[in-house]
Amino acid sequence: MPPTKLESVDALRAAITKKPPYCTGTIPLGLDGSILFYRNVDKTKTGCIDFSHPTQDSLKALEEACEPATCGVGQHNVVGEFHHKPRKMATSNFAPKFDVRDSLLVDRIHTQLMDGANERKLIKAELDELNVYGKGSFSKSHKDAPRSDTMFGSLVLLFPTAHEGGVLVLRRADEEWTFDCEEIFRQQEEPVIFYVAFYRDVDHEVTAVKSGYRVSLRYSLFFESGRSSLGHLPVDVAPVAPNEAALRDALSVVLNDPSVLPKGGYLGFGLSFKYPVTSGRSPTSLKAAVEWLKGSDAVIKRACDQLSLYTSLKAVYDDKTSDQIIMVDELIESNFEVAEGYGLLDLFLCSPYNGTFIRELGMKRSGYQEMVRGAPKVLWVTRLTAYNSFKEPFVAYEADPAYLHGALALMAKIGAFGSRATNQ
Repeated sequence: MPPTKLESVDALRAAITKKPPYCTGTIPLGLDGSILFYRNVDKTKTGCIDFSHPTQDSLKALEEACEPATCGVGQHNVVGEFHHKPRKMATSNFAPKFDVRDSLLVDRIHTQLMDGANERKLIKAELDELNVYGKGSFSKSHKDAPRSDTMFGSLVLLFPTAHEGGVLVLRRADEEWTFDCEEIFRQQEEPVIFYVAFYRDVDHEVTAVKSGYRVSLRYSLFFESGRSSLGHLPVDVAPVAPNEAALRDALSVVLNDPSVLPKGGYLGFGLSFKYPVTSGRSPTSLKAAVEWLKGSDAVIKRACDQLSLYTSLKAVYDDKTSDQIIMVDELIESNFEVAEGYGLLDLFLCSPYNGTFIRELGMKRSGYQEMVRGAPKVLWVTRLTAYNSFKEPFVAYEADPAYLHGALALMAKIGAFGSRATNQ
């Protein structure tokens, strides 16, 4: 399925694949996770702070136990003009009870941030330091220096402390995102930890704290060898999605382009995230399966809804032997038998399963166009993906077993130019 050369479709494709370079959220602090033990640099004093109800005195004591920020000049570390940076504490001098793996935070980050080639890579978070921002403290815009070739990003955790200012700002290229964590904490009924994980090429800074204390833990994120085995996460943990307004605007431009399917047809979207596909059973309807959609797939569905387009999840079957392609509303029954000499899709999918032949724009199939003359056209915006593919076995009478190949896709039906809406 070669991509089209229509500029409006190319812009829509870019809007789908362009995602924010970070993920963020909150998780309950809990009684155990709220405790942090520490000692000062000289190892002469120890302390403990409970972030479920931290006092100003306990936060001040934690700040005083930290080292002043330094910066290397020549062969020396100096404080000087860097005294407005946050104070820091090395990992050898503190021990948080909160654990990023036991809390499934690493799994959350993996689910939200990883896709495509990185979807099944194992990741780990390695604690670097603790930072305390007091009044006047800030950090200038910078990128975290890579510690190895496998380091792909950073993770920052913020404890729920009262403070004003200290806004986290992320930047990449000409885009900017801000996070006022103190405002987030105020909106919570129970103490939570705020987290943000971002890729290594993202610039980040913290604006000056005007009052109170801002306490954070910083981790480096690495890829590891092996394949991930994710824990059981809440249903509201979804992958990072592209800018919803930008995607909707790009889709609107496509619908207003008279060169795109002028007589109507379907916009086809290969799914960007993996979904459970069950084969080897009796037919399974896909009509309710749109509830599975997540990340950019869900954003595409919402954009289509907002622009009054009818969308449905389809099983797209491609019969390699007869060079036919058809979309069906359900997964078919496996291990069916067919008589030799009959077209598989025509005989066994169109009538029993209300299948529809489709013609793919930009796709040439020998002996195929005559058979499906009048079939609706499909313009593939994003390609069908291998990780949402499957195959159904069939047996032709007196022949060897073979397979019918398929893949899940989101299909948006559009009307002829001038009357595009189909969900009315």
